[in-house]
Amino acid sequence: MDQLADRFVILLGILNDIFYNPDYIPVFNYGALGAVVGHEVIHGYDTIGIDFDGNGKIHPWMSNKSRESFDEMAKCIIDEYGNFTLTDSNGTVWHVNGTNTSGEDVADNGGIRAAYNAFKSDPVNEQPFPRTKKLKDFTQDQLFFMAYSRVWCSPPLADKDFERSFEDEHPPEQLRLFGALRNFVPFREAFNCPAGSKYAPEKYCKVYAPS
Repeated sequence: MDQLADRFVILLGILNDIFYNPDYIPVFNYGALGAVVGHEVIHGYDTIGIDFDGNGKIHPWMSNKSRESFDEMAKCIIDEYGNFTLTDSNGTVWHVNGTNTSGEDVADNGGIRAAYNAFKSDPVNEQPFPRTKKLKDFTQDQLFFMAYSRVWCSPPLADKDFERSFEDEHPPEQLRLFGALRNFVPFREAFNCPAGSKYAPEKYCKVYAPS
C-alpha cells in the first residue's frame, strides 16, 4: 500500500486559486480542481494501478480481454508521448520517455475526461452565469478548457532543467497539456480546430473512451 500512497494524495493547500475558489462560476472549478481529482482517481487505473486491487495489494483484476484492450490503449499513449520533444537553446532535442511517463499520461488523459463528464452532468451548468466583459464571448465548454489550461502555465524550461525534467515520471508541463488536449475530442469541437491540425490529429489516443 505504501508504494501507491503518494499516487492518490490531493493536498489541502491546492484548494486555493487558481485551482479552486468558491466564488468562481462552477465551470472554472471543474476545469481546474476537477481535473486534478480526476487525475488522482485515474491513477487507480493507470499502467501501475491496474495491477493492484482495492486493498492496495498486487493482484491483477482485469479480465484477459479487458487487459488486452488496456495494453493497446497504453501502447498508443507510450508511442504518442515518446514522440513529444522540446529543444533547448543549444539546439539539443529532448524526447519524452513514453514508457517512463505512461502512468501520468494515462491519468492526465483520463482525468480531464472525468472532470469534463462531471461538469457536463451538473445541472448548475444549465443555469445562467454572470457574463462579464471578459467572459461574454466564450462558451461554457471553452471556459472549462481555459481553466484547465491555466493551471499548466509555467515559464519555459531553463537549459539546466531539461535533463531533470525529461527523466521525471511526469513530462514537462506544456507537453502534458498538449497531449491531454489533442486526444480529447470535446476540446477540438469547442474551439473548432480544423481536422488534421495540431490539436485535432487524424490519429490520436482514446483513453477510457470509445472516441
